[in-house]
Amino acid sequence: MSTLAKKRSEALKKLTQLVADKRRVLLIHYASEDFANRPDGTSARVTSIAVRNLDSAQTESFSIHQCAERLRVPSADVKAKIQELENELLSQFNSFMTKHHGGYTWVHWNMRDSNYGFPAIYHRCRTQGIDPNELDPASLFDLSRCLVDIYGPNYIEHPRLPSLMARNQITDLGFLSGPEEVEAAAKGDFVSVHRSTLRKVDTFEAIISKANAGTLVTNYRWRDIYGSSPKDLVIFLKEHWVYSLLGIITLVIGLIAKFASLFGSNAQP
Repeated sequence: MSTLAKKRSEALKKLTQLVADKRRVLLIHYASEDFANRPDGTSARVTSIAVRNLDSAQTESFSIHQCAERLRVPSADVKAKIQELENELLSQFNSFMTKHHGGYTWVHWNMRDSNYGFPAIYHRCRTQGIDPNELDPASLFDLSRCLVDIYGPNYIEHPRLPSLMARNQITDLGFLSGPEEVEAAAKGDFVSVHRSTLRKVDTFEAIISKANAGTLVTNYRWRDIYGSSPKDLVIFLKEHWVYSLLGIITLVIGLIAKFASLFGSNAQP
């Protein structure tokens, strides 16, 4: 089996397993300050986190404006109290992680490193004096990488998530791009940031559902995974017995029809 074909097969299997046990699947997305342009080397503050259960659609959210309301911080004082509010946000999220630490799969979109990802959240926790209950890396499922493995690296235009939403007519109500989330937070519009993170976990659910059903619209081309030479076709047929069986059935039906036609034309009136 070719490397790309093997990756596709494994990714499809993982996706099927994910949906089969969706009661224990959590979809997560978060927003932060700008992490790309930080001359002082400090880490980006977390401004909103949304977590949705794939089965029940129940969503937990942790955001600056909610923490401000809970702590009775006036909107005019939010920026001055931002460290205290982030501490509250991260403390609540860490408690949530603790409750959902074992037996759950966490589905995310490119949350992989210390700039943007789970490591970045853990680091922000530590800057606030919070000991993060880190998730087992084996419990993390990168939906973005999964789609690349299934459909190939050129399956959709960049930026992939909004392009995929547009192609599949998934609503973008409240959706903000990463830079737009950063800009909204800088302006103190944490409500819009919160709505965006909620929209993104909803979007992940729609993408997973369509991909699992085989109805996700992409630029996927068969030859991107399996090649285009006769040898590649033979390998594909060997690896996929259903297609081979259909080919044999088609051949047999064709031979029967041919023989029936020959004998029919030679029959005496």
